[in-house]
This record gives sequence, C-alpha cells and structure tokens, in this order.
Amino acid sequence: MSLKTRGTLLLVAACTTIGASTAVITATPVQAAPFVQPVAAQPSVGDPCIGAEIGRRTTDPEGRNIVCDNYRWAIDVGQRPRHPWVDDQTQ
Repeated sequence: MSLKTRGTLLLVAACTTIGASTAVITATPVQAAPFVQPVAAQPSVGDPCIGAEIGRRTTDPEGRNIVCDNYRWAIDVGQRPRHPWVDDQTQ
C-alpha cells in the first residue's frame, strides 16, 4: 500500500496468486482527503505555554496583552518573564 502524505492519491495494491508461478497485481486509485494545516488557538490567561515561548508577548481573545511567564500565560504588566529551570542552571 502506498500513501502520498501531502497529495491526494492513495494507491491500494492487491496481489493474487493464480497457480504455482503466476501472480496478478491490481491497483485501484482512491481519492484521499486533502491536507489541512491545523490552526493554532490563541492563548488565554492561565493556559500553559512551553519554555521556548517564555517571554513571548501577544494578545488573548479578549484583547488583553499577555506574556508567557513561568510556563503559563499571564497578564502583561511589564514584568520580566520568569524561567525558573533556566535561571537555576545559570546560577
């Protein structure tokens, strides 16, 4: 079976044995669903964030300025974002 991951062709192949030395291979093209890029949700206050996002600033769905601080999205009041794991490694 062959699947083209970003295309629309799915090829299903079947092999049938007829007798001792004869084989018949048939292939049937099947229409696959198109690739759809997932849309990232807009973060809200209290949502978790990852270490790579710490210090990133954006707005939440309500239009408030938020910042990724200590692995959570928080209201941005101009604070220096905390990243305890990294801070402990550099001391």
